[in-house]
Amino acid sequence: MDLAVRQLAEKQHGLFTTEQVHLVGSSRKAVRHALAAHEIIRLTRGLYVLADHYPSTTVERHLQLARGALLLVPDGVLSHWTALLAHGIPVVTVPPEVRLRRPVSSEVRRKGQVRRAGIVIDAGADDAVRASPHGPTVAISTALLQHAKSRGVEEGLASADAAVRAALVPRRELVEKAAADVGPHSRRGRRGRRAC
Repeated sequence: MDLAVRQLAEKQHGLFTTEQVHLVGSSRKAVRHALAAHEIIRLTRGLYVLADHYPSTTVERHLQLARGALLLVPDGVLSHWTALLAHGIPVVTVPPEVRLRRPVSSEVRRKGQVRRAGIVIDAGADDAVRASPHGPTVAISTALLQHAKSRGVEEGLASADAAVRAALVPRRELVEKAAADVGPHSRRGRRGRRAC
């Protein structure tokens, strides 16, 4: 692997993008050679990780892809289960795709969602962005509601219970957020609210 690319990747938890390869003066040919030599692993289109930085567990791989997604989409914030995992909140099942939210762009506005292998980008900005060890996230209460609406009441409640027990979010905030929610699958959030 090109030394300049390796040094860059080491500063980014082993991650780098195709765009960054060009910025440090390397080439696509060098990337193809490193892939063939199993020095790097392609995580998704335009995103790679040094092979010796590829994690062994599903949660660690998900969080690594989340960090990489933020390299590809710098104005994004982690959402749904990805935000929960970034804050150390367990989820029953780790879905294969990382979820991001970003301010509405023309690309997202046209399609509603942008998908690439392993990453889903939704339109919309959150009023409360929270820092995590893995990057910015939506508010934990928002992520819990998104998770329940996407994955179902049982999975949502398991994560909400863990977050409340860890004092990461007050129970009252969750109840209020679920009560105020409208839109697709909002009934799931309200059902979870009654169980809280």
